[in-house]
Amino acid sequence: MLGRMGSDHDGEFFRDEFEKCGGNAEYLIFSGKGPTGKCVSLVTPDGERTMRSCLGTSAHLSAEEVGRVDFSRFELVYFEGFNLGNPSFELAARHAEEAGCKLAIDLASFEMVELFRKKLCRLLPEYFDIVFANEEEAAAMSGKSDPEENLRAMNELCPLAAVKLGAGGSCIGENGRIIRVGGVPVERVVDTTGAGDWWAAGFFYGYFQNAGMEKCGALASLAGAAAVEVSGTKLPPDKMKKLMEKMKYELQN
Repeated sequence: MLGRMGSDHDGEFFRDEFEKCGGNAEYLIFSGKGPTGKCVSLVTPDGERTMRSCLGTSAHLSAEEVGRVDFSRFELVYFEGFNLGNPSFELAARHAEEAGCKLAIDLASFEMVELFRKKLCRLLPEYFDIVFANEEEAAAMSGKSDPEENLRAMNELCPLAAVKLGAGGSCIGENGRIIRVGGVPVERVVDTTGAGDWWAAGFFYGYFQNAGMEKCGALASLAGAAAVEVSGTKLPPDKMKKLMEKMKYELQN
């Protein structure tokens, strides 16, 4: 994880939680210049969320800080679209590509796409191998309403693209081939906060084990479905155990 946090309680909390999950905090940079970023998630009774983010000091990650990273240690670098406005964003992409990494990006929000669409249209074909978007983000990117049309438009910019369709699953475009993946039924949608990130985690779980796109999409649907059944973004241990059992079964069958 490469990012900048404030020298405050929130920054220490996030670092500690990240390390508890097995993450390497070597490139988490603490700065006294501004607070740790925050995100308010507004959840309606139907479980849908609206996120309002303040990037805090993370928006000011410097070229010098990016330059400290030995990207050759990594196979893939996953970029967060909320950082598209950071002047060091493209520098990190260039360093990662030059080190031989695969590059993936999540488009973050339709507002970010609307603000940086021209930049994305340049950066995606130049640097990125994988792009993820939800329906709103994909529509903001292409200006069309049909998910498959939006997917094709993104696929013209990036060899592997996916549009997340919530309960409807997803559609994945790989070098012009479109794969439709169904969603996973849930008993009750409690909170959709973090579902897209869990979807990506499930996808990469399959991707790094060389599973096909159909399997990667199915694993992503399982993870995203588990996320919406709980409040917040963290699964309780029993639910995490069940999810991993389901994902291992899906991968092997």
